[in-house]
Amino acid sequence: MTDNFLPLIQLGLLSLATGLSLARVDMSSARWSSSNGMFSLQRIFVRFSLAPLVIQTFAFLFIEHCWLSFFALLLAAPTAITGIIVCRSLGALVLPTAYAIVITTVIGALTTLLLLISGGFSNVTGSLIWLGVVSLAGLLIPSLMAQYLRHRYPIETASFVERNPALSILLLTLFVIVSFQTVELKSFWPYGVSASVCAVLLRLLAFALVRRDNIYAVDDYITMSYPNIFFVIALVSNIGAEEAQAYATWFLLPMFALMPIDAWLAQRLVVGHNDTRLHDFLKIAR
Repeated sequence: MTDNFLPLIQLGLLSLATGLSLARVDMSSARWSSSNGMFSLQRIFVRFSLAPLVIQTFAFLFIEHCWLSFFALLLAAPTAITGIIVCRSLGALVLPTAYAIVITTVIGALTTLLLLISGGFSNVTGSLIWLGVVSLAGLLIPSLMAQYLRHRYPIETASFVERNPALSILLLTLFVIVSFQTVELKSFWPYGVSASVCAVLLRLLAFALVRRDNIYAVDDYITMSYPNIFFVIALVSNIGAEEAQAYATWFLLPMFALMPIDAWLAQRLVVGHNDTRLHDFLKIAR
């Protein structure tokens, strides 16, 4: 396996895992979802556009530390497809997170575009091309294909994805293994430590932006604290940003290691079973 094929393998694994994950969720009721406060566009804008641009400006004008620029890129990354899996395990409603994956993909791509232009990359044109390729092949095309299959072959698609829920996890596990082929373990200092700090800061920001006492509070938190690090790795691997690639790869460790904290916080955000709003969402007669 050569380094030249690693980005293509990463992109292929990401694309397949995304399609399988989103095929488990029917996102056909977009009009109903948008009219019922399923997600907050203001918070999405602050989290995925304003915050990364502010961090990048701060790093550029005052500090010029690479890890701050990586943190800005991390903030601009769309919501991870693993958010659906995490939401299922924490008692969230899943559907808001699925919608947020698509919405943040568009917003995150625009913000990442600005970050790449202002980040001093030597080959801006090539970086933008790969940004488009990763966005389309890694996120948008799989989501469109997943929804097409759900509508064209609803029984067959639902049967396959429900009987093989571990397949997407296996693909992402292979993604992690492939990604660490280019990173030395001794680089945990400083890249791994800095990535761990970024993971903690990201959760603090996400918790601060959560809509308190809201039926979608857990989805808010998961949406904002689980950036699509797979997207970031696939992007920086293709544009040759070696330091960003090291940060991003090491971020995989704290992202999964901090899940017990996420589970603890989710218990304080999730609404009660007797909440009438939950009955309305699930269309259960009261």
